[in-house]
Amino acid sequence: MATGGAEKLLLTALPKYLDRGIPVEILLLNGSNTPFLQKLSEDQRIVVHKLSSGSVYNPLHIFRLMGHLRKYEIVHVHLFPSIYWCALAKILGFQSCK
Repeated sequence: MATGGAEKLLLTALPKYLDRGIPVEILLLNGSNTPFLQKLSEDQRIVVHKLSSGSVYNPLHIFRLMGHLRKYEIVHVHLFPSIYWCALAKILGFQSCK
C-alpha cells in the first residue's frame, strides 16, 4: 500500500463497511510498511493479509492468491497488476468467487 487514491479509498470506505456490519479483509501483494498500512492496522476490526514484501509483478502471486480466493464469495481488486493476477488465480484455481 503506497500513497495514492486506492489507498485513501480503503481508509475511507472500510470503516463505513464495518459500521454497517459488513466484514472486510485486505490482501496485499506487497505488505511493505507504509503510513496507510499503519493507519489501517490501527482498526482492530480490519484483517490485513500480506502475500509478500517483494515485487507486485511476481507471477507467483497467482498461486498464492488461489488459497485466499476460495474463502470468499466476493472479491474486489484494485490496480494493475493485481487485477490480472486475481483473474488468472480465479481461472486457474477454478474459484467460484465473483
